[in-house]
Amino acid sequence: HQTRPNNYPFKEAMGMDQNVVSMLEQLIKTQQKTLAVLEQLVETQHQLTHLLKELTKTPSTTDSVAATPSTEQLNPPDDNLWQNLQKRIKERITSPSYEAWFKPTQFAGIKGNTLIIRVPNALTADWLTSRYKNMVEELLMEVSSNITEVKFFPKSYEGRFQIIR
Repeated sequence: HQTRPNNYPFKEAMGMDQNVVSMLEQLIKTQQKTLAVLEQLVETQHQLTHLLKELTKTPSTTDSVAATPSTEQLNPPDDNLWQNLQKRIKERITSPSYEAWFKPTQFAGIKGNTLIIRVPNALTADWLTSRYKNMVEELLMEVSSNITEVKFFPKSYEGRFQIIR
């Protein structure tokens, strides 16, 4: 029976196996991160496809935005209310989302218990309504007891409103 010398590369071989294991673990983590990024890209692609469809869609009188009465009387704008809401919104969503969707909005007025917000186009009105309306109304209830609803209207529908001064 022969004994192995102390410098036998058994320990180095085990160390190498550990390095291989570490490299494989690192590779798996990288693949998981890549998969997450790819999933985000697919979601973004779906959103862009939806936006493109909305941009190319011809507005109809049955659209929620177009279905408003031809002349609405609004109470004078209260920019402080909208500014306060925007600050709260900015705290709740990502900066790019805020910049893209809320920054270009303007306070148009109040009709009854409804906050009217002017937006650049019908696509933005639809997007804000479908994605953020509930959050905005939740925040609205924190700052106002009598205004409980929000509606987003594109600038192209401006002639439908007569702001009371």
